[in-house]
Amino acid sequence: MAKTNNNQQRPRPVPNKGQRPVQRPQNQNKKPVSNSGRKKVKINPVGLLVLIMIVLVIVIIIMSIVRAVSGKDGNKPKKPGQTQETEITEVETTPAPTQIELDIFEGIYSTNAIIIDAEDGTVLKGLNEDVQAYPASVTKMMTTIVALENIENYSGQYVMPQSIYDYLFTTDLSTAGFERNETVTYEDLLYGTMLRSGAECCLGLAYSVGGSEEGFVQMMNDKAAELGMVNTHFVNCTGEHNPDHYSSVHDMAILLQYGLQNDMFRTLITTSEYMSSPTSVHPDGIIMYNTFNQYFGSPEAGGATLLGAKTGFTTEAGQCLASFASIDGHEYILVTFGASVPAGSSVYAGHLHVDDAFLIYARLAAYLTGGPTPTPAVTETVATTTTTTTTVATTEGAEGAEGAEVTETTAQTTTEQTTTTTTVPEGTYITFG
Repeated sequence: MAKTNNNQQRPRPVPNKGQRPVQRPQNQNKKPVSNSGRKKVKINPVGLLVLIMIVLVIVIIIMSIVRAVSGKDGNKPKKPGQTQETEITEVETTPAPTQIELDIFEGIYSTNAIIIDAEDGTVLKGLNEDVQAYPASVTKMMTTIVALENIENYSGQYVMPQSIYDYLFTTDLSTAGFERNETVTYEDLLYGTMLRSGAECCLGLAYSVGGSEEGFVQMMNDKAAELGMVNTHFVNCTGEHNPDHYSSVHDMAILLQYGLQNDMFRTLITTSEYMSSPTSVHPDGIIMYNTFNQYFGSPEAGGATLLGAKTGFTTEAGQCLASFASIDGHEYILVTFGASVPAGSSVYAGHLHVDDAFLIYARLAAYLTGGPTPTPAVTETVATTTTTTTTVATTEGAEGAEGAEVTETTAQTTTEQTTTTTTVPEGTYITFG
């Protein structure tokens, strides 16, 4: 019996006939390879948490910056608002014209006036302060300043030329007393300019520094432009009237504030009396008095102390004054132009610019210190006269007709005394104004 071959009886698996080929162990990882690519796109919770934390940190930083810039950071202790307080402080310490409620210029004789803080130039009050007007001899402040800044040696000497006196012969300008061909020092010329308002001193400085008056005047106008004196134009160095020679009280206040920073200028404007150097013409020198100080007995004006000033006068300009005073140790500058007797008034044309200065400084002192407004000297004089008249009127009522005759006599006597008292200073003023 033939043996059966077992190998032949077993059918061989045919590929692709519904039977899978036997998979070997090494081939089992093929499918997971494709699945591993899908797992990479899954959101990682840890990564998401980190991303959220980063966003929160950025938001917190931005909010902190915004709060720091806006000054609203509540995490820090609140400091005084420096920016805000600084702004308020500036408003409080920088007075505007409206901050002085009192009309300190009420009833004055001057048509233009300004008062400023001498330290920072703040305008405290103004009246036509930027209106162009004639400055008269107040001009000589600029003459002095330009000379001071261009003279190296005040002890240097200068021979007064004949040409100055040829020119002065045709004018009515005041002089300090130096004569032609006299050898004087620059210091003498400076004091002669500021104290005596001497025209020959101004021209001597102009010729020496500028080569001519025209050259020196150009230097004056250049200085005015440098200081921002926008309403000023000079034609001469003396203040002699000329329609094209003008300034404003504001500009002159700026100039005086600038000048007071110069030690020599401050000395000149505050000196009451000066003796010039001896010369062959004046062996004993020439004594000079500050014209401003001659007009009052005391520099005290109701809490203010007048320290110095420069006067000026022409018929066209009226009485002009640039002055400065101290109130509680702080300095203030007052400039007035155009003081004159009102039309139709019986007031005698004495030193109206000085009367204005005392009245204004007294009012300012009262305003700043909170005290009662002192009665200016000029007002006291008027009040005394009125009281006398009232007393006489009472006498008239008691004594009848005889009293009336006495009243007329007394009134005439008072008028004559007043005229006698004020006429002499006026002559001095016109001479040295």
